[in-house]
Amino acid sequence: MIETSSSKGKVGDLSKALYKILNADSVAILGHPHPDLDAVASAYLFYYLRSKMGKASYVLMPHDPPDNALEILKWLKLPLPIYPNNRNHFVPENFEVLVAVEMGSEKRLKMALSSIDLAFSYSEVVNIDHHASNEGFGSLYYIDPEAPSNTSIIYQGMKLLNISLDEISSLLILMGLMGDTNLMTNPNVTPEVLRTTADLMSNLKKYKWSDLVKLLKAKSVKGGKLACLVVERATDRKINGILVRGSFITRQDFIRFNAKPADAEKLVEELFNYLPIPDITILARYDFNLSGTKVSLRSGKTEIDVGSLALRYGGGGHRNAAGFSSPKSPEEILNELFKALDEYLVK
Repeated sequence: MIETSSSKGKVGDLSKALYKILNADSVAILGHPHPDLDAVASAYLFYYLRSKMGKASYVLMPHDPPDNALEILKWLKLPLPIYPNNRNHFVPENFEVLVAVEMGSEKRLKMALSSIDLAFSYSEVVNIDHHASNEGFGSLYYIDPEAPSNTSIIYQGMKLLNISLDEISSLLILMGLMGDTNLMTNPNVTPEVLRTTADLMSNLKKYKWSDLVKLLKAKSVKGGKLACLVVERATDRKINGILVRGSFITRQDFIRFNAKPADAEKLVEELFNYLPIPDITILARYDFNLSGTKVSLRSGKTEIDVGSLALRYGGGGHRNAAGFSSPKSPEEILNELFKALDEYLVK
């Protein structure tokens, strides 16, 4: 494998990056660790656009995707990705391009490659992302921290290359957009996002918008049990006039419900769903791969930047949605964050 280059402070070239992905002879498309709806949708948007050109691609996920993402892929009659519980696929030994999907940083790319645990080489990396923590690695890249989802970046690239939309590509863009805006309830929903959503919905004919929303809202039984636990365990703290709500999931909780990390992927949003509505939510949950804790941070106000808070702990993300990992237990790091916010939320 080649070493990737890093170029901080540069946005990159979307047209060149997307052109390379679509026209390379052989492509592996790799989602980030613990892939969410946007990562899965972005990977399959690349896959689908290449398949329309008669080009094969391999979609790889380092961990199991969310159940609702897999159900949407089945609904769209797309093949499932290669992931830890679905390894019955041949993977070539060499690829011209490795596509890093919504990866966040080169460090996370290395984590994803380690987790997927497949022996293959690649000549170059193309990196498309909307995380501010992404340093611009790879031979070609495009980073737009203001984009509401990674699929919306790909949509912009399609327009630059005059690639027409059809029903499947519209649904995949919507899947990522709805996932990363929490069904259009997050602060990153702008008038432009709403116009884009309406434009994409106008392409739906065979597939119904209501069916997509139903699948997006679907929770596994195990996820539902974890959601109840997260809400029951939640603690509210008023810090310098800002209401912060935090909760946690331990290793024993996952074992008790026989749940997997994907079942907890969006539960930080559950903490916004009851009164009084908090300004910041925190979910600290055990991470089996790290034997530590994965922390998700959300801000309900545009003026509160949780992305810069996550950077202090070696993580990153966006102004209103960010995260990081810690070797400490979920309870420990949650209590530490409450104390850190006393200093961070200074008036």
